[in-house]
Amino acid sequence: MRRVRRTEAGVTLVELLVTVVIMSLIMGGLAASFVTAFRSTAPNTVRIRASNDAQIIAGFLVRDAQSAGGTDPATGTIDNNIGVSKSDAGGCSTATSLKLRFSWIDHLTTTSSDTHVANYYYDSSTKELVRTSCTNGGSASSLTLASNIERVDTTCIPECDAT
Repeated sequence: MRRVRRTEAGVTLVELLVTVVIMSLIMGGLAASFVTAFRSTAPNTVRIRASNDAQIIAGFLVRDAQSAGGTDPATGTIDNNIGVSKSDAGGCSTATSLKLRFSWIDHLTTTSSDTHVANYYYDSSTKELVRTSCTNGGSASSLTLASNIERVDTTCIPECDAT
């Protein structure tokens, strides 16, 4: 008579249940970490875009503000052809709401009759801050500086509605 050998080649029900429970715990942890990562991505993206928009605005705004103030280097007198305004587009306008205008003469690269104008507009329909620039009232070139802006407020100290 032959003896039947029993092998350990199978899986018991207890082993199977333990494996399912351990795999459930691992998959639950992975799923929770993925959900957390995806939820935190959207606010970070918004913060990065806002920071980038602020850097772009600051770069253009500071340069334009510095250009709009000063003296004529040839004479040493205050340059009356420059200025800052919140109401006058300086001949370089678009159909949106003007927030700030800078005008200046670049004495290093142009003749004294070339007046440069940089206007900052807020388009409430698209929630964008737009910079338009032109020379001598010519055709304006536009650049969108920021999107998803709720409002734009400007203040000048002293009052800035000079020429």
